[in-house]
Amino acid sequence: MVGSKIVVVILRATGYYYLMSAATAYSVRPFSGPKYHENAERAYSADLIPCAICGKGVKDLAKAAKAVVIDGGASWGNERSVQDAGYMGEWPVGSDCHRKHAARPAEGGAPR
Repeated sequence: MVGSKIVVVILRATGYYYLMSAATAYSVRPFSGPKYHENAERAYSADLIPCAICGKGVKDLAKAAKAVVIDGGASWGNERSVQDAGYMGEWPVGSDCHRKHAARPAEGGAPR
């Protein structure tokens, strides 16, 4: 992940430590691609993790952008969202979706 930082998140209640990359905000909602469910089904059947936007399989997770999904899949979060209700974890975003939908600073990361 070029230009990303790693944040150590401490879950005091459980005592677990884990690494999570700084999350990116996107200009579209999570899982909102027009064929997300069809693409995700194909990705899972090929043992791939689906992109959080379009559902297509992400082949190289090490190079994929990461995004935190909260509110049960309704919005993007950040590295401080771990304790939010509806936290769904960190999801990969494919390079095409990242290039098309990464929020610019002027957009503030708000979904369309």
